[in-house]
Amino acid sequence: MLLIKLISFTVFVLFPALLCATPSINSISGTFSGGETVTISGSGFGSKSPAAPLIWDDFEDGAIDTSTTALDRDDWDSIGSGWDDVDNTVKHAGTYSAKGDAGAGNCNACINGSYGDGVKVYVYLWRRYASTVSCNQKFFRMYPSETYPNWAWSWHNDGITIVEPNVWTTHGCCGSPPEGNTWYNEEFELQMSSGSAQADGIGRYYSNCTKESEFTDVVTRNGSYPDQFTRLYIDNYGEQTGYVWEDDIYIDTTWSRVMVGDNATFTSCTHREIQIPSVWADGEITITFNQGSFSTDDTAYVFVVDSNGDTCSGACGEEITIGGTSSPPQITGLTIRGGPLSEIPPEF
Repeated sequence: MLLIKLISFTVFVLFPALLCATPSINSISGTFSGGETVTISGSGFGSKSPAAPLIWDDFEDGAIDTSTTALDRDDWDSIGSGWDDVDNTVKHAGTYSAKGDAGAGNCNACINGSYGDGVKVYVYLWRRYASTVSCNQKFFRMYPSETYPNWAWSWHNDGITIVEPNVWTTHGCCGSPPEGNTWYNEEFELQMSSGSAQADGIGRYYSNCTKESEFTDVVTRNGSYPDQFTRLYIDNYGEQTGYVWEDDIYIDTTWSRVMVGDNATFTSCTHREIQIPSVWADGEITITFNQGSFSTDDTAYVFVVDSNGDTCSGACGEEITIGGTSSPPQITGLTIRGGPLSEIPPEF
């Protein structure tokens, strides 16, 4: 009877955890400074292969990466010529940012390549315009090898306009156009339709950790245009004049990621920095720490986000100190003494 009660008690305690398989961090070891290696241990991380993102460029090498080594994708600038140069006077963090023409004929950061059926795309960057946006500025766009259909977010009429694929239907949305000379952190979570005429495409846009728009039932292709999206543009065919700066651009074909935020609750963060994974297993992740614009001695919190875009709930971020170190916890001062079974409380 005692054994049955112990088993029942164990199942009762563990059952909620079995139902909730969101990422859980048990320990973190390493030094929380830019470029250092940090290991995160826990559970529910899921798989990610390859572990590294499709694109990561913080421009700290003093150049804009135009290599073709990122999973056979073409050059950043193979379509447009919007990028001017790196800039060491205006940057989100570190020494350099990328400086371009906000109204360039095609785009600033352009990525080409097949993204496959039903694929998820995640984009993270910091962006700053020289003046407040007050025109039709397509700040994010994806479409296949032909021009249509396309999915575009545009600052227009004092808010976001969504151009829905296939039908060129526009939807007035939300948010306020970015102010000039101010850095904004932007994130995009996209999932293409799983097949022709399937209304399961997803698009979410976040600005400074706030979800500004969300669509979950979009048809991203039909019989006339069956191809999946193959082009990803940042600042494409805009009417904005002057320069735009972009920094810490991270692009991947999964929503799985590691982030460091300024609040123990993920959705309450107002500042989040993306981290760069090099090893990813369900129970352990190794990252190259990206300090971004966090200052030394700042208190911050580590989160693992899974492929569904989910992380732990509530005030569950693992606390760290920027510039500090952490090691796996060790249990000390615990003494285990034996005794007869008669000493076990009867309620067990």
